[in-house]
Amino acid sequence: MGCKSSHDDAILFNRVALEICVKRPKLPIDKKHSNSVMAVLPPKTPKPQAPTHDDSVAVAERVNTKPPPMYRVLLLNDDYTPMDFVVGVLQSVFAMTREQATQVMLQVHRAGMGTCGVFTKEIADTKVAQVVELAEAHQHPLQCTMEPN
Repeated sequence: MGCKSSHDDAILFNRVALEICVKRPKLPIDKKHSNSVMAVLPPKTPKPQAPTHDDSVAVAERVNTKPPPMYRVLLLNDDYTPMDFVVGVLQSVFAMTREQATQVMLQVHRAGMGTCGVFTKEIADTKVAQVVELAEAHQHPLQCTMEPN
């Protein structure tokens, strides 16, 4: 076996380069050196672009909302409901202390009606229904209503 010449090396290199180009036809060929040795260039990758950021700040517009309409819950006087029952109802339904409940009960007794509290419409409806239900359950004619404040 003899020594391989540089000519044989060039032919071998060209064959390998050609096989690479045939297997990967998308790779560009360096045309500057296409006469002597076929050089294969790596594919060009696009330069990463800096992400574009919107520097503007989104500002939420403040919306002025009106407070909900309030309703007074009133207890009406009658001649049959015991005072202790009225105090108990005021304590349980309206979370009053015994002293507060006694004051409201005396106001109802003397003036014919008394304010139990001021609430939103839904809560006032619920309180009125609870008072009426308790009165009916104990067979007392105690009346409770509500009116806009």
